Amino acid sequence: MTPFLSELRKAYPDIRPNIQVFTYRTILSMFMENKLDILFYYKENMTSKAGILFKEIRQDSFVCLLPAGHPFESKERLSIKDLEDEPIVVCNPLNAPLSTASFQKQLLEHHSPHTIFYCDSVEIAHCMVSAGMGVSILPSILCLKAPEFSAVPLEDKTHISFGVFYHKQNTNTTLKTLLNLI
Repeated sequence: MTPFLSELRKAYPDIRPNIQVFTYRTILSMFMENKLDILFYYKENMTSKAGILFKEIRQDSFVCLLPAGHPFESKERLSIKDLEDEPIVVCNPLNAPLSTASFQKQLLEHHSPHTIFYCDSVEIAHCMVSAGMGVSILPSILCLKAPEFSAVPLEDKTHISFGVFYHKQNTNTTLKTLLNLI
């Protein structure tokens, strides 16, 4: 998002964006009620509705978020089987792309309850992984780049479309500029 905001700031130096982090349900509700002009998220999470358009920014795939120094960080790819003996940090599927829930379901089938940690957000998952409590399956775009972590792609090559949703009837010129920058 930073490159788009930088370009938008150049075009509109006085712009004052209001960027907030809420749960996915809250954000979706606000967007559907026209309280938000745009929504950055995964295409699969939006129900088809007339008047809502989507512009893809990139294709994303799933990775396994590992604590730094984990033996798996030197692997090129990981399978679900590789993770069977690892404690798992599971994010609330309501706050993640729908495909995440299917990966988590596969993992949970091979884990006993005492090796599963639940959390409500990607940020909490990062904290738990960094603390060595387990590994987590996340879309690559949601993984922080920091020395405390490494991310290894999964063998499964599921691709999910990340982009921006916007209302067709919105005629705001700043929005049109942003969409052209994407």
